[in-house]
Amino acid sequence: MKSISVAAQLIIFSRYIGQQVMVISLLNNSEVNIGVLSGVKHNAIAVDIDDVIRWIPLYDNFRLCEIKLLLKPLKNLRLMLFLQQTTCP
Repeated sequence: MKSISVAAQLIIFSRYIGQQVMVISLLNNSEVNIGVLSGVKHNAIAVDIDDVIRWIPLYDNFRLCEIKLLLKPLKNLRLMLFLQQTTCP
C-alpha cells in the first residue's frame, strides 16, 4: 500500500479539526486512544485525549502512530444536511 506524504496528511487533517480520531500507538503495544483533532502545524497534529492535548509528530520515513479519522456514516450526514435545509429560512 502506498503511503501518503506528511504534507498531504496535514492538508487532509486540517479539514477535519473538531472530529474524533483514533490514535493507535505503534510503540506501546498498539495502545488505542480516541480523542478529538484539535490542531495542525507544519509537522504534527494536536489531539485532545481526556482533556490533555498531545502533539503527535508526523514523519515521511517512519511512523510513531497510526491515526484514523472517525467520521459519521454518510447516511447520518445526509439526514443532518436535510434537516439543516428544512430548518433554514
